[in-house]
Amino acid sequence: PYSPLCLFCKFILEILKIKPKIVNAGPKKFAAKIGFYLAILISLLYLLNCAFWILAAITGILLVCAFLEAFFGYCVGCKLYSFLKNT
Repeated sequence: PYSPLCLFCKFILEILKIKPKIVNAGPKKFAAKIGFYLAILISLLYLLNCAFWILAAITGILLVCAFLEAFFGYCVGCKLYSFLKNT
């Protein structure tokens, strides 16, 4: 609630009189945690001078997931969350 980005978004919503779209935050939080952990893993492997192909593969997975979400609205982490919850 005290995040500058959150406060800015609430301010813009109030000015433009836009009603927020309520969504289930569980899948989005799960996807964000996966992305965060992958970024930490990439950083650690880089600092440990790990093989380039391992770094490239993990980074590629993260980039593809981010691309799908940004351009097509398809959240891979959300789908994975739903799959894991239903099994």
